Amino acid sequence: MYPLKLKPKFIEKVWGGRKLETHLQKQIPNNRTIGESWELYHIDGDSSQIENGEWQGKHLHEIMQRFPQDILGADHPADAFPLFIKFIDADQALSVQVHPDDAHARLFGQPNGKTESWLALQGDPHGEIICGLRPGTDQQILERAIQKDRSADLLNRFPTRAGDVYMIKGGTVHAIGAGTLLLEIQQNSNVTFRIYDWGRLGLDGKPRPLHIREALQVVDYEITEAEFRPAPQSFSHNGSAYSRLTDCDYFVIERFQVDSLLSMPRIRGKFEAIINLSHPCQLESPDNAFDPVELKTGEVALLPASVRDYHISGKKCEIIRTYVPKRRKGHGEGL
Repeated sequence: MYPLKLKPKFIEKVWGGRKLETHLQKQIPNNRTIGESWELYHIDGDSSQIENGEWQGKHLHEIMQRFPQDILGADHPADAFPLFIKFIDADQALSVQVHPDDAHARLFGQPNGKTESWLALQGDPHGEIICGLRPGTDQQILERAIQKDRSADLLNRFPTRAGDVYMIKGGTVHAIGAGTLLLEIQQNSNVTFRIYDWGRLGLDGKPRPLHIREALQVVDYEITEAEFRPAPQSFSHNGSAYSRLTDCDYFVIERFQVDSLLSMPRIRGKFEAIINLSHPCQLESPDNAFDPVELKTGEVALLPASVRDYHISGKKCEIIRTYVPKRRKGHGEGL
């Protein structure tokens, strides 16, 4: 097994722009508003395509079915990848929306809900994150605001600042404001209930559907700012500091700075996704178990569970690592 470099899939959105090209060097189609770059996915019968090595050209689900424990580890079924990783470029604001948590998702016939985390990468001067109902908002107040197309007035607004982290648990009402580029790591689900879409038309020239009844069933009115704006935790491994940005039941997200060679603290028996946000770097095996894998700006690799030790070499590289934690409840300690 070796680190699987993945080919992105570009998704046109009415609210999309060109920052994936200008800031992440993605070769996106001309004359189209690309809102999302799917980097690691296995959803609705489609999955990431591998770009390197023995399985170049194969899709992730093919390799998962052949080598489930080697890729995923022992904790996950071979027919379902637990995470969905994408970059989002909001040239216009996304809809005001909410995702269900696991319990509510099952009421709608879905296997799981959608909790997600955002890492802001870049914001225009007017860029903003729109997240969480203001204190004191209850269902009656929200329903009245929805009837008047004023639901966005009930949400907190924060300027988009590179490096800020947001935790969007299922039930959190939110929107990504115009002028925002971010990395999103989430549960593997596409279930979204729109509450308000700013009165605009979709790519087909028609209003996009709203899901008011469903949304009102899943909104959590008790979520606080401390929950959706978590404070990063600092840790150290072999003398190198790193930050844990998010730690929840569904995923852990960590940020590393690489200035020469960094021996990574391996999560035994777990797959890891590695995302490079800055200068080119290489994933390398200390015992030559696999050939070096180069990651350029904005590129993503999946490290199979059976791969053992590895390190990252590069200069002034910002690396994001995410994985599913071993425990399912509570918050963990440093490695």
